[in-house]
Amino acid sequence: MSQSKFAPESAGKRFLSIWGELLWRGVVYGIPVGLLVGTFVGIAVEAIGRPHLVGPVGAMLGTVICVPVSLTIRNVVLKKLYPSSNNRLLPQDLAA
Repeated sequence: MSQSKFAPESAGKRFLSIWGELLWRGVVYGIPVGLLVGTFVGIAVEAIGRPHLVGPVGAMLGTVICVPVSLTIRNVVLKKLYPSSNNRLLPQDLAA
């Protein structure tokens, strides 16, 4: 059985190590950030007298804050595991 040049045998181990690091850091940093943002949003929305807006406002702010935190965690993990890597966000048609 020939080995594919596109999927070396170590690709699975590399994938699992990256996935594990992303998961661990996401939990460690995501839970405190989510707790702080949720608490602040809940108190602020309740203070202005609109408790029915806690859910939608919390969801919007959670998404807005989650994206940069996730991208930062991704960059930290990839730079730690692969220091020479270069991460860029490209449109799909340019990435191919």
